[in-house]
Amino acid sequence: MIWRDLRNSGGDRGIMKKEIDPGILDDLKEVGRFYLLHQRFKEAIESLKKADESSDVPDPEIYYLLGMAYESIRNYEEARNYYEKALQYDKDFALAKERLEKIVGK
Repeated sequence: MIWRDLRNSGGDRGIMKKEIDPGILDDLKEVGRFYLLHQRFKEAIESLKKADESSDVPDPEIYYLLGMAYESIRNYEEARNYYEKALQYDKDFALAKERLEKIVGK
């Protein structure tokens, strides 16, 4: 995260505003993927939730990856919620559809 000092029109008082560097968002997603691949699901969830909180727009890929992490720890209700959320923002997300269909039967 980058903190930028924004000056008001008077120039003598600063306002701190949080901005998200787009590269940081990508890094958080990559870290989440890394943890998923290495079966470190709690860390994956933490990183991916930070990515979600940092994003200005809904990101179906983040929701899909969160669904995978929750599915991996057998929290099928949360997995379902995140797969559905991914599909809410990208109705053609084939991988999310496949995973959702698999867990709905459980």
